[in-house]
Amino acid sequence: MLQTNRQLQQIRPYYRFSDADIDRYTLQTDVPARPPATPPARPSPTPTAPTEQRQVLIAARELDYSAVPQEAKTWVNRHLIYTHGYGFTLSPVNTVGGCGLAEYFVKDITEDEAGALTTSSPAIRASIPIGQPRIYYGEIPNTDVMTKTLTQELDYPSGSDNTYNVYDGRGGINIHLHQYRDSSCCTCFIAKAICSSCLKLLGIVLSSYTLRAG
Repeated sequence: MLQTNRQLQQIRPYYRFSDADIDRYTLQTDVPARPPATPPARPSPTPTAPTEQRQVLIAARELDYSAVPQEAKTWVNRHLIYTHGYGFTLSPVNTVGGCGLAEYFVKDITEDEAGALTTSSPAIRASIPIGQPRIYYGEIPNTDVMTKTLTQELDYPSGSDNTYNVYDGRGGINIHLHQYRDSSCCTCFIAKAICSSCLKLLGIVLSSYTLRAG
C-alpha cells in the first residue's frame, strides 16, 4: 500500500507517506433505499442512508522538508512557506481497483467545488466530511515553522502552479516581540535568524507555532 501511494499519490517530491494505519469506518453505501410497496397512510420520516462498517487503510500525506530541492532550501522556505502537508488517502483493505492497483475512497489533490481531495462517490464524501485537510502535526520529524506571518504558506500544488494559504487554527505558541525587547533573542527576530537554542529556551516544542508582532 505504501509503495503504491508513493508512486501514485505522493504528488510532489516534498510529500511523503510515512506509514498507513488500519481502522474501521461507518460508511454510507451507494444502494438507494427501496420504496415501500404500499404507500403509508401517513407521511413517514425520510429514510436514512444505509451504512456499513468497512475496514480501511488510511495514510497521511505529510511534508518532508528534507526532500525540497537544495536550491530552494532557504530560511524563508524552511520556516515560513513549507509549513504543512496536505490530505490523505483512504482505501478498502479487501478490494482492488483496475490493473490490480489500490482502490481509493479518498485520493489526489484537486481543486473543484467539492473540495481539494477527490472522493470515489457522494456517499463517501457524506460519510467522511473533509473540512481542513492540512497536516501541521505529523509523524515525520520536521523543522519548527511560523504561521500567521506576512508570508503566505504553500498550501498544495495546482497543476503547474501552487495554491497558498495562511494558517487560521488555534494551535502553536504565540510569540510577541515586545516580550523580548530587552533580550538577545530580539536580534534573532529582527534578523529573521531564530536559532534552535532560542526556541528551546522559549519552550516551543510543537512543529507549528504562531509568530505575531507585538
